Amino acid sequence: MKKLLIFLIITFSLNSSADYTVGLSAYNNGDTRTAIFEWLTDMKDGEYFSGGISAYYIGRDKEKEKNYIDAIKFYEFAAQRGIDFAQFSLGRTYYSYPEVRNLIYAYMWMEIGMSNGFDKTDGKNNAESHLSFEELALASRLSIRCALSKFADCTLKPEDEKRIADAKNAAERKIKADAKKQEDAKKQAEKTKQKKYFKPVNMTCFYESGNLIQEFTWSYDGNKHSVYFQGFSMNVNVMKLSEKDKFKLTMDTGQTFENDYNNYKSVSTFGGRRIFGICIPK
Repeated sequence: MKKLLIFLIITFSLNSSADYTVGLSAYNNGDTRTAIFEWLTDMKDGEYFSGGISAYYIGRDKEKEKNYIDAIKFYEFAAQRGIDFAQFSLGRTYYSYPEVRNLIYAYMWMEIGMSNGFDKTDGKNNAESHLSFEELALASRLSIRCALSKFADCTLKPEDEKRIADAKNAAERKIKADAKKQEDAKKQAEKTKQKKYFKPVNMTCFYESGNLIQEFTWSYDGNKHSVYFQGFSMNVNVMKLSEKDKFKLTMDTGQTFENDYNNYKSVSTFGGRRIFGICIPK
């Protein structure tokens, strides 16, 4: 924190006015709002201030017209002239409208406005609740930098924006990874449950084609399929169909079967013909 103060003092080359000294003392005692108020005291009168009042009312009209980009421009002109309600309105605009939303600037300007004498808080707590710890710390530092520079340095540095983007991307990746992990765990739990309570199916099916009758014995334990043709084990490729416990099984010969283990049914397809098997549970 001391390094930050030294950096700010050198950067902005502030003189040792009474307002600055009182503000610095308040800041060192942890009273940020008093510090900002004191640093902006000398901006509260004169034509410079009056011009800001006019800009504020133009900004308010632009906001009513839903021209939020121009509203921000005029509010910012007024805010830079030390007008507390313009500063708060600028922050509230940054928070309220998706077209211009920037939660860090929203927090910064509302914090400056409140520190500078504005006595309302509506919106600031909402903006704060959407900021991460790192974003909130950055917004607080930026409000100090903005006030100390008399509004000459109130924007995020490219490195700050990159750090925020990187942190946001990392958080989104973590959320997605956690969601996938939970989904995978749920699926695994369901598989384990099904396997635990699944009753193995064994059935012998007869398929009549002309004078030829094929006999296949099928076994399914909820995970693995086994098939025997005329008592000999056969290799089979398996594809799950949409229905419960219904599969398409393909033999090396190209003959396919659609087995509905739940209802003890099987249909064979070979050479363009479909043959319904007669299946007997074992």
